[in-house]
Amino acid sequence: MVRAQKYTYDTLEERRKIYREKDRINHFKNYWKSNYKIIVPEDQIEFFKKNKSIIKASLPILQNLKEMEFVENTNQN
Repeated sequence: MVRAQKYTYDTLEERRKIYREKDRINHFKNYWKSNYKIIVPEDQIEFFKKNKSIIKASLPILQNLKEMEFVENTNQN
């Protein structure tokens, strides 16, 4: 029995390109999961790439940020 084709491609080169991209995404997700204990959804990968330094800098103070209580500004003119 032949297994169902997961991705559509016409040539071997296209297949390699698809699997290379999938590999790159999985590597990125595994990096963040193993090093920083963060599960990155595929739709937020670009956000993580753009803000990598900010995210890494905020991780040590993240617990303190979660415990902060913010007050809404009720003075509306």
